[in-house]
Amino acid sequence: MRIMLPGPPVGKPTMTHGDRWKIRTCVAEYRLFCDRLRLKAYGKNRKQPLAGPTRLYVHCFIADTNKQFKRSGPHTQKPDASNILKAVEDALFLNDQVIYSASCVKDWANGSPERIEIEWFIEESEEAA
Repeated sequence: MRIMLPGPPVGKPTMTHGDRWKIRTCVAEYRLFCDRLRLKAYGKNRKQPLAGPTRLYVHCFIADTNKQFKRSGPHTQKPDASNILKAVEDALFLNDQVIYSASCVKDWANGSPERIEIEWFIEESEEAA
């Protein structure tokens, strides 16, 4: 399955116990990102049917805050690729143990809108075959 979510990707922040009652801006942005991602992936159903051995690919296109220059090459600034990948895993999978292969690529948007493209493949289990 493949989805595209407009807007900047958000990495998973380090959570504290205090975030339950005093929500920091980074945590609120993360929760909103996860909600938008679930809504895009599952619609209003809100169930998370993703189970089974899964390959996950995430491609982020991030706008440059300094609009003077066109950037080329990989995006090596925040948010970290590992934190983006963790946010996607937590939003889409009840149990992220089922992901056996995952990759995240960050590129500059270079004039196109910021977005995150996610694709996953769930392998057929031998029991179902």
